[in-house]
Parts: sequence; C-alpha cells; structure tokens
Amino acid sequence: MSSSLAGGKPPALSPSPALTVPAAGAVGGDVTILKRVLPEPSGPNAPFRRIFIANRGEAAVRDIRSIRDKYGSRAEVIAVYTEGEEDADHVRMADRAIFIDKYNPRRGDKFTLPDGTVRDATFGDNFSDEDFIVGVARQAGADIFSVKWGFASESFTLSQKVEAAGMRFNGPGPDEMKRLGHKWYALEEARKAGLPTGKYSKLITSVPEALEIARRDFDFPNRAVMLKDCMGGGGRGNKKCENEAQLIEWVQTFLNAGKEIYMEEFVGKTDEHDDPKHIEIQGFGDGQGGAVTFGHRECSVQRDDQKVIEQTATIVPAAILRDLEAKVRALFGNLKYRSAGTVEFLVSKKTNGEW
Repeated sequence: MSSSLAGGKPPALSPSPALTVPAAGAVGGDVTILKRVLPEPSGPNAPFRRIFIANRGEAAVRDIRSIRDKYGSRAEVIAVYTEGEEDADHVRMADRAIFIDKYNPRRGDKFTLPDGTVRDATFGDNFSDEDFIVGVARQAGADIFSVKWGFASESFTLSQKVEAAGMRFNGPGPDEMKRLGHKWYALEEARKAGLPTGKYSKLITSVPEALEIARRDFDFPNRAVMLKDCMGGGGRGNKKCENEAQLIEWVQTFLNAGKEIYMEEFVGKTDEHDDPKHIEIQGFGDGQGGAVTFGHRECSVQRDDQKVIEQTATIVPAAILRDLEAKVRALFGNLKYRSAGTVEFLVSKKTNGEW
C-alpha cells in the first residue's frame, strides 16, 4: 500500500492488524497514517526493518534524510506527531506517522500505556515521558529507536529502557552513556585513558567540604575555582567562584536542587596561560573496542559560554592534535563505546611559547 507525498495531506489509512496502536490514553490508533508496508525481512542481511523517530520537526527531518540516503526504501520510517503537525515535513517524509496527544489526561484520571499497562495519570508532556514513548515505539514494532538532539537524547535511562524493550537505541548504550554523560565519571574514564584532565575534586556533598577542598587543593581564594554540575551541558551548570560568598551560595544552590557537583581549577587567560583554545575531536566507536577519529575543529569563538563558529584548521601544533586523537580512540576503546561522540579540550599556550 502506498501514497504519494506530493499534493496534500497523506490519507489516514487503517494500519495493518499487527501494527495496531490502541486508541486508549493519548495514542490515536484511528488516525495513524500508513503510507506503505514493507515485506517482513528475511536472510542474514536483514537485521531490522522499522526505525522509530522520537523527535519531531527539524531533528526528525534530518534523521529521515540520513536514513533515506543510507537505506533508501529498505527501511520503514515511523514518525510521531501531535495536533497541528498533520502536514509537517517529518510526517510527509515518513512511511507511517502516529498521532499522540501532547499532554497527559487530567490529574486523577487513569492512563493506559501502549502496552496495556494502566497507571495514574500525571499532567505533563507525553513526548518527554520516556516510558510512554518507548511503549509507543515497541507497540509499533520498531527495531531501532532513533533520537537526535533534545528529548532526553543524553539520558542513559532512555537508552536502558529502549534496549530492555527489545529495540536498539540509535546511540551509545546505557553503560557508556552513564559513564560519559556524567561529567565526573567521564573525567575518571578520561584519566584512565591517559587524557589530560586538569585538576578536579571528588564529588562534593556539603558547603564545609567544598570550602576545605577549595582552600587545600586549589589555592582558593587566591585563585578562582569552577563549580560544575555533573549533568550540565552547553555552559549550563558552570559557575566561576572567586570568593567564599560565591562558593557558598552556588554550592548551596546546586545541592538544594539535588545536583551532583564537583570542583575544577579555573583556567583562563592568566600569567601562565595565553589565549586558550577550545578544541573538539569527533570519534566513532563500534561497540566492540574499535574506534576511529575524524580530525579536529576549533570552537574558541564563543558568546555566553556557547560556541558561535566551528573552524579548521587551528594554530595548535599538529603533533599535539595527533596525540589527543590517539587518546580519544583509547577512551572509546576502553569503554567499548558505540556510536559517535565528541571529546572537548582546552589547549593553552604558555607565555614562554610552550603549548
């Protein structure tokens, strides 16, 4: 069964019985769009046939384009959408699209998950509910669960739930995601692989402990320290502390919010370091201990702790970059890392000219 993507909204055809999604709760089985059905895979070269796209909008569009470039029509793409997105590009590009109400029912209502489990409803966004969206993918018969940026893409619990449901998560496995998605554990793994990490503390559990560590190990307050949220990203959760009042305030703020935190030495343009460079190295692991790297990029042009432009080449010497790339491969190999990943470095030149 097929339909053209051109000339208007795809028809709302009935899904095959084997792929029926219950209409109960927030999933609309009666409005599932089915454009075509692929034959069941056979033979050793058919490891999967259905890819579930958890994102919507631009992220989903890019994902579907990549799948089409790689697999053509050999894979069935399943998209999700909500009210007002019936004509969205990712819906038109997919082979099937499942309608999901964006919000859960009212508080106190009973809510039926796609696998038939009944639970008390809590008001929230269904697309951010890991159990719910994994249940939709499993009920749809997906082999691969794909998520790009956003929507818990760095959540090891999502990866864990996907694989526990019998699907493959299109990204790192739960174990390596847990160890590298947590900044402090990532530093520990990097140190084992021989990567330069700079000085960092143990996990901090109280204000008195933070003050003691800062004074003893970081020459604080003569030198500033950087307080870091273990699960922060994109500059979020990094707090420079130059005096005791700032350190006390931010430690209390993080701990009151249930954050895991640690401390690093603050590195900036100082007497010892001149114009530090933000260098990123992209790598890919096969999940079996093999890894490759794809060169480097410099991201030193930043605003509000966010990179503005990525560029190559850099003035950092090639010998240093080759050494860092080798150590990134060692890191991915040690962890048996699966999927793509980026390791970021701060490379500085001393005032005497040495890097």
